[in-house]
Amino acid sequence: FIAGIMPGLLLSAVMMGLCMIFARRRNYPKGEVIPLRTALKIAGEAMWGLMAMVIILGGILTGVFTATESAAVAVVWSFFVTMFIYRDYKWRDLPKLMHRAVRTISIVMILIGFAASFGYILTLMEIPMKITTAFLTLSDNRYVILMCINVMLLLLGTVMDMAPLILILTPILLPVIIGIGVDPVHFGMIMLVNLGIG
Repeated sequence: FIAGIMPGLLLSAVMMGLCMIFARRRNYPKGEVIPLRTALKIAGEAMWGLMAMVIILGGILTGVFTATESAAVAVVWSFFVTMFIYRDYKWRDLPKLMHRAVRTISIVMILIGFAASFGYILTLMEIPMKITTAFLTLSDNRYVILMCINVMLLLLGTVMDMAPLILILTPILLPVIIGIGVDPVHFGMIMLVNLGIG
């Protein structure tokens, strides 16, 4: 989690810079300047929603709950804020919202289920070991191997969803990474950023 802070900030800065360049080149219209009093009022109204971020980060960093548990608590908090404070939805909209959420979750869970099965079959066929051997015979230089893995992750990220790729590729590539002496946490960030870009 902590290892992702710097890549996250770097990606955010690059994307903001890119947006500014495109906005200036294409002469996009500018928004109106909001007076300070109005800005403070908007920020005050948004505080209830922004508390979800405080719950997630605060809960994880203080050790009150895990990342998964913090997500569950944030969902409960978001539900409370939406229904009782902002009142964006009526209670009659709840079945429709739940249907939409279940549909999205079911798609992701099916992908994860197939990816886990695929990973299990690969392990039975000893594919990770063969790929490890192939990468290590490719070059002795760790940077060459990392570059090849980076290119592969970028290409795979363009054609497949991130969650199944993580489940499929981690058991395959982790022995390679450990074999060339790269820290697994560092590799985790490399994998996430590459697949995210892809």
